[in-house]
Amino acid sequence: MKNMPLKYCARFLNETDCYYFACIDSKYQCGKENILVEFSYWLCEATLKRTYNFLSKFGKKWVHAAQHCIMHKLNHALHNNTISFTCSTLDKIVYNFYPDCLFQPDITISIPSFCNVVCDDLEIFIAIFDEWDLKGLNIKRLLLEVSRLCLAQTENILDIDEATIPSLLWSICLDGHEVKLKRDLSKLMIKLERPLPIFGKSVEEE
Repeated sequence: MKNMPLKYCARFLNETDCYYFACIDSKYQCGKENILVEFSYWLCEATLKRTYNFLSKFGKKWVHAAQHCIMHKLNHALHNNTISFTCSTLDKIVYNFYPDCLFQPDITISIPSFCNVVCDDLEIFIAIFDEWDLKGLNIKRLLLEVSRLCLAQTENILDIDEATIPSLLWSICLDGHEVKLKRDLSKLMIKLERPLPIFGKSVEEE
């Protein structure tokens, strides 16, 4: 299948079918431990099939959008004639799609970011990422990159190798709550500083 045209695999894009990753792997034949098979296909199956029915409403929207984002970015890259694809470059390119696609899959529509859904589906995400173990791609470093996009306080984690996947996901969750609380308090303070229509003056003037 190495000479198979890319458009054959593109047919799986419309339905965000996880087999898209296996199809691309069949074309480039990079072995069973490459990122397309051992991570991309695996994560897609884990989120869109095995755990999908257990996710929250927004969690379902997020996982579908995240996989859609990664597939379409990869499809676009593969049609870039200026790139000479080897198994090594393919691994790097695919990996680089993940932080942004996991963080905010689609900013043009109302799809929640990972930072917003992680708390509601925390137990499921811990189960998904904690079972993953592949030499060559460190899932903890990937989650660390996503957490920094979420502005989580992961700088407190001094040794990433000693950190656990649950601790990284908890950090994103708790920091998200802290950011929301600060934002809500700021809105409340702004409202309190405005003139009250009943008395015609602000709370501060009283």
